[in-house]
Amino acid sequence: MAAEKIGRRARLMDLEPRYVDVTTGRWQAYTKQEATLAEDGRTFAEVRAERLGGPAERSFGTVAQT
Repeated sequence: MAAEKIGRRARLMDLEPRYVDVTTGRWQAYTKQEATLAEDGRTFAEVRAERLGGPAERSFGTVAQT
């Protein structure tokens, strides 16, 4: 979010998918924008729902337990 605050782009990586989910959710909450996959345009909510096997959610405040 530091890059967002100063108008720059950032590329992030993490080895743990749960942390990526939390970071993406925080970015969406901060910017009021939806994260999408560059590859096919699916939203973060759609990808997350596929991965978790449930309906797309709009709340990202918790980390899914695996």
